Amino acid sequence: NGYTTVSACNGQEGMDKVRSEKPDLILLDISMPEKSGVKLYREVRETDATKATPVVMVTGVMKEFKDFISSRRQVPPPDGYISKPVDKDELLKTVAKVLAVN
Repeated sequence: NGYTTVSACNGQEGMDKVRSEKPDLILLDISMPEKSGVKLYREVRETDATKATPVVMVTGVMKEFKDFISSRRQVPPPDGYISKPVDKDELLKTVAKVLAVN
C-alpha cells in the first residue's frame, strides 16, 4: 500500500528503531518481550525527539487498555487503536487517518 515499514522483535529493539529510524507513525503492540508496549509508549511520549510521533496501539484488550491509559495523567492517549485480530482494512484506514491528521 505504499508504506515503508520497519519492524522490531521486542520493546527495547522497538525504542532503538524509533530513535534511529524516526518513523512517521508507530504501530505498537501492548504485549512485547523485554519492554512492554505500555513502557515503550511512555518512553516515546516522554522523549523530546519522539513525543510528537503518532502512535496507534494494537491490542486484544481494547476496553481494558483504554480504561487504563485514560486513568494516567503522565501521558496523553494514543492517536488511535486497532483491535486484535487485526483487520487489514481497519489497519489501513486507521493509518491513513492518523497520518492525515499529523
